[in-house]
Amino acid sequence: MKNYRALIWVLAIVGWVALLAAPATADEMDGKQLFLKKRCQSCHTVAVAEISVDEEEAKEPEGDDELQPPDLSAAGLHFERDVLIRFLQKKERRDGRLHKKRFVGKKADLEVLVDWLMTMQEETAEPQSD
Repeated sequence: MKNYRALIWVLAIVGWVALLAAPATADEMDGKQLFLKKRCQSCHTVAVAEISVDEEEAKEPEGDDELQPPDLSAAGLHFERDVLIRFLQKKERRDGRLHKKRFVGKKADLEVLVDWLMTMQEETAEPQSD
């Protein structure tokens, strides 16, 4: 009987250690994964993260007044966090325009995405629209 109790304790401890060491769930993605999952690359590039526009989903600007979506390699230099959150929710204008698509998802996912974008602070050869 003592052996069974000892075995149960060992299995319980191993189980807890395995649980604590388990990788994050599928719901807990990092910002780059969310960027790709939400298909932001259908319009935007992030050259420093080696993300290019998905050519199959890419849409050409429809008119002269439609701007080419910028590379977001320096998003952290050109946006404030709270402004970017509101912009992606279509609650804030940038250069007189709302973001083309409203972010759909959990607030926590939006915050993870924006926090990742705020780490993008490398200017590229492609000009940013300020």
